[in-house]
Amino acid sequence: MHSNSPGAQQKLRAIHQAWRRGDAQAAVAACQAMNREFPDDGEGWFASSVVALQLGAVPEALKFVGTALGIRPEEAAWRLHELRCLQAAGQLDQAVPGLRDLAGQASGDAALLGETGLLAGSMGEHALAEELFQECLDLDSGNARSHYNLAATQRYLGKLDEALAHVDRAIELNPLDHDAHYLRSSLKRWTLETNHVDALQSALDGIGGKPIAEAQLCYALAKELEDCEQHEASFQWLGQGAAVRRENMQYELREDLGFIEALIDVYDPEFLKAPSGGFESEEPLFVLGLPRTGTTLAERILGACEGVTSIGESTVFTRLVASAAQQVDPSPQASRSDLVRATAHIPFRQLGEEYVRRARPPQAGYTHFVDKFPGNSLNIGAIHKALPRARIVLLERHPMDTCYAMFKALFTDIYPFSYDLEELGQYFVAHQGLIQHWRHVLGDRIYTLRYETLVGETEDEARRLLDHCRLPWQPECLEFQRNPQASTTASASQVRQGIYTSSVGLWKKYREQLAPLEQRLREAGCLEGWTE
Repeated sequence: MHSNSPGAQQKLRAIHQAWRRGDAQAAVAACQAMNREFPDDGEGWFASSVVALQLGAVPEALKFVGTALGIRPEEAAWRLHELRCLQAAGQLDQAVPGLRDLAGQASGDAALLGETGLLAGSMGEHALAEELFQECLDLDSGNARSHYNLAATQRYLGKLDEALAHVDRAIELNPLDHDAHYLRSSLKRWTLETNHVDALQSALDGIGGKPIAEAQLCYALAKELEDCEQHEASFQWLGQGAAVRRENMQYELREDLGFIEALIDVYDPEFLKAPSGGFESEEPLFVLGLPRTGTTLAERILGACEGVTSIGESTVFTRLVASAAQQVDPSPQASRSDLVRATAHIPFRQLGEEYVRRARPPQAGYTHFVDKFPGNSLNIGAIHKALPRARIVLLERHPMDTCYAMFKALFTDIYPFSYDLEELGQYFVAHQGLIQHWRHVLGDRIYTLRYETLVGETEDEARRLLDHCRLPWQPECLEFQRNPQASTTASASQVRQGIYTSSVGLWKKYREQLAPLEQRLREAGCLEGWTE
């Protein structure tokens, strides 16, 4: 604490104590009391900003931290927090330039450099993040977390050999670092001679009942054993990891299924075909579909074209739709289905304009940006209404390969239906029904691209994809693995390998284990039109 007055220090302690015990109302009241009594004390305004940001009051958080910095502009940690607030407000055009200034201000402070690096990465500034994590290691070469952070960033940038060297060092320094073990498993294809199965099992024995750590190590084991073609053992570890992950999350499948039903009901043919007066921008190129269907591959092909950049898996559109719906129906008791119904009354032009403003990359020189958030497949109706000239590219893949690929992916706080094969099957059937609805009503508005055809007839499919997106043919798009733009998806390592077909039909290696899922999809008609 830097507050000089004992009274101010007491008020500041009251804020911290209320927040630590989870009493948000008391914390807010304590902030207000301190700011009234000690308006020239920056600590109080900074604490108020931290509390406000945690509670989602972003404009207030920005105002409070601005006041704090007006009092003590030299506080680099407060400047870091201000950038977090700007990011939360969607003001990346202001936040990104501030990163460089903060990086200079943080020079020599390994902890602050590391935090700035993490923030830079979260804003998509991975080259800067790499510089900052390297500077951390220059200050302290024995910091395992800095080695891990640098390795994770280099993976995004396609520097896989360098990433492997740093993640190896992270594990040497901390053999129980489950994040590092999980990252290492993804960096290349392992063999019977080069795998880390023994090290992973040893780490699993030592992590002591930490569910996330156990899940990561189980998934890493499954991945390396699959690389070694030890399929039965791989699936056993995968099942254990998925079960641990599912047991430690709160999720109700029926809410997702009800949400999908509401989308079909609200976005009916009459509503979708009625003029919306949406925002006429052609900048966004939406690449969507269920995860693991080839969205990253399509994104990289488009992103290799001149004038096109990628914003990765952006949730901006989803968040804006949710916010607009909550303004229509502000009831705290509103269900997700209620909010879908509320979207029928949102100002779609405003939604489209705000999306482009927030999602558009801050750097100049691009005429299009690719948004490849798979979850936007749920938003196709709203995208159509809000951005009638935006291109929509839907990826699809053999249903069994899709489901198996999702089941073996350890996602971060999304796709909770993917950790139980019964729930996964039910969700897939419902999602497929929604996709058929979008196609039936919107027709050619949605361009469907099959993963199997894309990897088998890449140039022909790439030409058709670029034509749909109103882009001239550019042979460079076939060299997408050389594209220096970062890739932050689960496929970040694979996209650096170029085109490969080894994942086509991979589910058949586990046909016995996946038999109930296959039966469910077959009975629902989801396998019609797909060859064995």
